[in-house]
Amino acid sequence: VLAVARPNVVPAQPVPAEPAAGWRIGSVASSNLWFHGMAVVGFEGAGPLPMYDRDYVERVRDAKRRRGIYPTLLDRKASNLRNAFYRDSIFEVLHFLPLYFPALDADALLNAVRALVRQDSRAIEALDPVTRNAVTALGSVLTSRRERDVLGAFIDALQEERRVFYEDYERESSHTLALQIARAEEYWNARLAPSLAPYLERSRFPNGLILVSPALGAEGRLVNLGRAGGWRALVAVGLPDSPSPGHTAALAAVRELCFPLVHQVIKRDAEPRKNRAAAERLSSVAAVRCGDLALERHSPEFRTAYQSQFLHAAGSPKPGASIEATFTRTFFLPPALEASLRRAVSSP
Repeated sequence: VLAVARPNVVPAQPVPAEPAAGWRIGSVASSNLWFHGMAVVGFEGAGPLPMYDRDYVERVRDAKRRRGIYPTLLDRKASNLRNAFYRDSIFEVLHFLPLYFPALDADALLNAVRALVRQDSRAIEALDPVTRNAVTALGSVLTSRRERDVLGAFIDALQEERRVFYEDYERESSHTLALQIARAEEYWNARLAPSLAPYLERSRFPNGLILVSPALGAEGRLVNLGRAGGWRALVAVGLPDSPSPGHTAALAAVRELCFPLVHQVIKRDAEPRKNRAAAERLSSVAAVRCGDLALERHSPEFRTAYQSQFLHAAGSPKPGASIEATFTRTFFLPPALEASLRRAVSSP
């Protein structure tokens, strides 16, 4: 999902990092906590791919039961929070929120958002300029007292979740996560990025930062930073439970990096969708197909793994004789739009 392409979404802020050459893959604790909370609440999008990893939610629930702390406050409030989020489409901004504060630790992120909820002008003014600008922009989106109250209830439950469960859980899983991220970075930098370099350059993504967050589903996140800061792209992807999670994280990033091109093609060549949900679904499907087309042109040896990964994520039955035919049928595009997307991916 491309943040800047969605209506009423906070504009991207520069990532405070050194000017970058190439790509880095890592993880940010504050984002992981936030996406953990969203996954537990169960707030999903309208596209065919899950925003959050359902297997992750089951593993977390089992871990809480073993500790004798299930349900936590967040679990008890999940249904009410989920219903409130679904009633107001403005809350879709929450799917992206931590990506606008990538340099903050968990305490600083929660305190910054709490300052917005309380309309605490003194606390907001005391923030560093980048964080203050992001909070101000978020405040221009979440404008009503009711919206801020709902966000405040989520923040309170997430803070308690961190105290009674998440800090220990994160600490226990940190070694495994570090190994998986190292494998994803090696796979991306040694194999995928070099072969995709012409496409990435053409897409104006010569470098970027890929954040791996275990709670995310197959529907990742992309913030297009343009020329601001050192990185051109900030990508967030999940880490599904698979034999090669590092590989799946790298392949997921291929799809996310397609969104700018996908939105250009849809805006120019697609029939307008009747509603926002239909438009979101079309973009999601087109991004999956775009990633496959990019691999077909530049890295065909990865296509079968990519197609299998997204078929599994979409809940498609195991393919019979032809994975490609099942993939094309599952992620169907109108022929004219598919042809336009193919031309865009193949253009020099």
